Amino acid sequence: MATDLEIARAATLQPIGAIAARAGIPDDALIPYGKYKAKVE
Repeated sequence: MATDLEIARAATLQPIGAIAARAGIPDDALIPYGKYKAKVE
């Protein structure tokens, strides 16, 4: 069984804007903290 660290390292990160768009969250509701994470306002 893979460890949490191995799973995290194997994951492919996606831009947070693309993930938010799929969830129906508009760009103006995001406060970005880099490319891959954001706070939703």
